Amino acid sequence: MNFKVDPPSISALAKLMGRAGSAASIFAAANNGAGPSELGEGLLGMLAGPLDRWQALGLSNCQRASTLADQCDSSLVEAAKFYVATDAAEEARLDSKYPAATSQRVGGDTVTAPETAGGFTDWEDAWRDPHNPEFPYTAPPEPRDNDGRGWDFDLDGEIDKLTGAASVAPYVRDLLKWLVGWDPFSAVTTLVAGDWKGLMRQGSVFEDTATAFGRIKTNVDRGRYAIQDRWNGNAAAAAENWLAAYSQACADHAKFCVDAGWKIKNFARSAFHAFQALNVAMDTLIDAVLEALLKVKGLGAVVGGAVNVIRGEKPEQAFAAVVYSVLPIAELLDQVRMLAHGIQSAAEMVAGNGEVAAAAWPGEPYRHPAVR
Repeated sequence: MNFKVDPPSISALAKLMGRAGSAASIFAAANNGAGPSELGEGLLGMLAGPLDRWQALGLSNCQRASTLADQCDSSLVEAAKFYVATDAAEEARLDSKYPAATSQRVGGDTVTAPETAGGFTDWEDAWRDPHNPEFPYTAPPEPRDNDGRGWDFDLDGEIDKLTGAASVAPYVRDLLKWLVGWDPFSAVTTLVAGDWKGLMRQGSVFEDTATAFGRIKTNVDRGRYAIQDRWNGNAAAAAENWLAAYSQACADHAKFCVDAGWKIKNFARSAFHAFQALNVAMDTLIDAVLEALLKVKGLGAVVGGAVNVIRGEKPEQAFAAVVYSVLPIAELLDQVRMLAHGIQSAAEMVAGNGEVAAAAWPGEPYRHPAVR
């Protein structure tokens, strides 16, 4: 392999990697604590394990990307200084002594806008907010439905309706416990407890991180394409191989983030539809309770969770509609819990993609052989 080097191109590549590291650090910060602040004991609580693991993988991969890119930037800067200060013949002699290496060429058809790659510019700024490109990215503190970074369904509205419907008088709860042996209103309140906006924020950060790392990969590949004809030799091939591994890890991390973001969004969408059905069932139950109370003559006091006195003709018939109205709620609660089990079943597959990315990063920081 004939030795050749263009120090300004190495300096430009260093800056490109520095920008990649800065962008990755922004998304590392966004992934740090992006999940729900409170999970509760209901549906979100069932997802604690998967959500915590996905967040840990998202954070660690972003941090690794940032650290490696920053170290590559520093080493390339020193390499460019070395090539400027060293005689060309000595550079060639030293390169022949470096560990033998070969690299695979980057085809122009695999690179975005190869005709402009020679300037070592970014095709898209990875640090920008995908939803507001004029601003740097910040994790949404409280994303809203339909704001471009939230969800296109009003999950919060359905939860508010459920918690509102569950705010019934204590004697109604006691009456239901007496009739069916459990309190549907308390069960629903427990089920929907937790920081659902935090879940939305976590899903949004995953999706935005996927966008950013797709951009980082695109920019790094443009740099790989541009440097390959301006720097030849063993040191160049080693650098190109390192950059190829970094690019692949960015792609793997983006895939993991896409999967995690979509799993969260699809879970939330399914929960939204289930909560809609629960709201209908809750309204039906409340109507049945009110109608039954009106039908039963002389309903006595409800004391200690039991009906003390019930007078009237066949009161059990009056409350039959109440009992039947509880059954759909029980079935819907089971269906909603199954949504969490579905996420739990998919958790290992999604986390596996994150582990693939974690293993794909270069094992060691980039170091030019002449730089110590």
